[in-house]
Amino acid sequence: MTYYNGTPETSKIPPTILDGVGWPGFALLFAGVVALACTAGSPGADAGTVAGVSIAVIALLSGVLRITIEHGRFRRQEETGV
Repeated sequence: MTYYNGTPETSKIPPTILDGVGWPGFALLFAGVVALACTAGSPGADAGTVAGVSIAVIALLSGVLRITIEHGRFRRQEETGV
């Protein structure tokens, strides 16, 4: 039986989550959502709102990219058996 971070592979949690390497992507997604929520209530398009939305978009895109890269790494790792 294969274990990922102490959890057996037979659990219902996907191994990509149990791998423990994808957390920066999820943290970036969370930061992007928080930044977007903080700027959503701002009336008008002042410099702070534009900066907040820019940070939110960058964090969301970086998070998705990071998760995609880690998912591809995990798939390659499973295919090669390393």
